[in-house]
Amino acid sequence: MYEDQAFFAKVYLKAAVFVTSDCWDWYRQHSNNCCSMAEQAGKYTPGHLNPAHLTFLNWLSKYLSQQGVKDTELWDALQKRLWSYKHPILYYLSRPKLLVRLIAQRTLPVTVRHWFQI
Repeated sequence: MYEDQAFFAKVYLKAAVFVTSDCWDWYRQHSNNCCSMAEQAGKYTPGHLNPAHLTFLNWLSKYLSQQGVKDTELWDALQKRLWSYKHPILYYLSRPKLLVRLIAQRTLPVTVRHWFQI
């Protein structure tokens, strides 16, 4: 997971990029893709803290250091993303709806979760 982001991080650091809100490509999604399999295994929950995201952020931090990146705006943005992993209790306490959803996902039976669309 996050291979695309790692690739783009490398490209963005070395080349000029054009940013647009237009969609120029399609991303194929299916039930056997990496994200779906991780979700089914309980290793990835969109919108929540997850190990794959933390692994990517730690890799990015190391990569930026190795590349000698000094851009303070970039480092600040990275530290902002890492904050929730360094302070998970504060992260969830500051997002009560997310906290309730997380508790429901971990405690309610599957049939009840599906009924509530959790």
